[in-house]
Order: sequence, then C-alpha cells, then structure tokens
Amino acid sequence: MEIIKPKYETAIINMASGATNADVTLDIPKGDHVSVGAQITGGDKPIRLSIDQNGTEIQPKLSSDWYDGKQGSIKERLLPLAYEGGTKWKIKASTSSALGSAAEIEVVFLIENPQN
Repeated sequence: MEIIKPKYETAIINMASGATNADVTLDIPKGDHVSVGAQITGGDKPIRLSIDQNGTEIQPKLSSDWYDGKQGSIKERLLPLAYEGGTKWKIKASTSSALGSAAEIEVVFLIENPQN
C-alpha cells in the first residue's frame, strides 16, 4: 500500500493599522480530510477568521484563538473542517473595530490523502 504524504497549503493575510477586514484566496487541493490552523503576529484587537467556498460560507467566523491551540502536535492543534477541498477558498479576517496596529495572520491547511 502506497503511503500518501499530507499536503500543507499556507496563506498570509496582512491587516493594516486602521483596517477592519482583509482576505486572501487560496486553491485547496481535494483530500480525504482538511484541517486549518492560524497564528497571528501583531494587532491589538481580537481577530476572527471565516472561510468561503464559491461564495458560500463553509466555516463561520470564529476567534483566531480557536485555530491556535497551544499544545500538542500540529494535527492536534488544527481545526478539522467538514469539507474536502478541491476548490478555491477565501479566507477572511475581521475585527469589530479598526486595528490600532498592523497584524499578520498565517493560515495553514493540512490536506490528508491529497488527490492530485
């Protein structure tokens, strides 16, 4: 049996000082399972992340803290999604009021058993 290595896709979202939202679009390969994690550097307000697929929200806004477990392996730190990928996903970051300082959000997707 052939072992298929998982695939990782990474996106960087930059939110400028004064911004309340930013987004980036990423091609997510199809796989058996897709999980997501995020880490934020900078910013002075809570940042919420959501994911759209073809204009439909597939992951509602959730505080970035939920994506950034501080303990365990990378698999234990990621949030599993109920979608298999295979399309473009828009990752959206938002705050309830303008950031006083810029933030960089690194979003990582783990695609298990990717299908080329």
